[in-house]
Amino acid sequence: MLRVPAMIIAGLVATASSEALAQTPLGIPNAGNGPPSGPPVQIEDCVAGGTGGALISESDRRFKVVFTNEGHVAADLIRFRIDFGTESLAIRDAGSFAPGVTITHVFKRRGGNIYASPLFAPAKLRCSVDAVHFKDGSEWTPAAAAANAVRAAAALSGSGWIGVQMDQTPQGVVAHLLIPSGPARAAGMMQGDIIQKVDDQHVATVAEALTLISSVEPGSQLKITVLRDDGQHDLLVVVGRRPQ
Repeated sequence: MLRVPAMIIAGLVATASSEALAQTPLGIPNAGNGPPSGPPVQIEDCVAGGTGGALISESDRRFKVVFTNEGHVAADLIRFRIDFGTESLAIRDAGSFAPGVTITHVFKRRGGNIYASPLFAPAKLRCSVDAVHFKDGSEWTPAAAAANAVRAAAALSGSGWIGVQMDQTPQGVVAHLLIPSGPARAAGMMQGDIIQKVDDQHVATVAEALTLISSVEPGSQLKITVLRDDGQHDLLVVVGRRPQ
């Protein structure tokens, strides 16, 4: 059993269980919303507990969230958002969330009633991921993902693809998320690598890196130079074809 503590925020406190339910194969997104197009932490289920009858019922203030880290690196902080009826609840969940493991957490809202089904109008429930922080220091947010998508769309000049989401940082172009079965990871690229050169050409922006990578014919070998804590490394990546 994998136990993960949770922290209090916005009137919510974690209760009940935190357990590993299943070993989910890495690199298989849920409903087409996995990395790199969606959050690296996927919500499998979101349930609000309730008491009362069919006409008018109240929430028991407990919310169950089932989620899986589908990224490559363990996460240590996840910010969830729960929209329930007219209320918006924030959850800050800290712990150790290993890749490929599905976790169930139950959170309890402190104080106040929440009407779950007033006058036959069930309150709408929606759970989402606001941010994910990883143990290597990187972070995913919807804004950063959207910015990367815009840059990627503007820079693609062919169908070459290596399966890595890159972030623009003050240090340069950083490999933020790697598809577990992608060419970059197969060649030894690691999350947090700073991509310095593509085909011996210096790259300073995500757009430059994407332009060079996408222009390579799938099946060709491409040299990518990265910098990590132990120095500079030249990786030989067999370029794949960008998924549609």
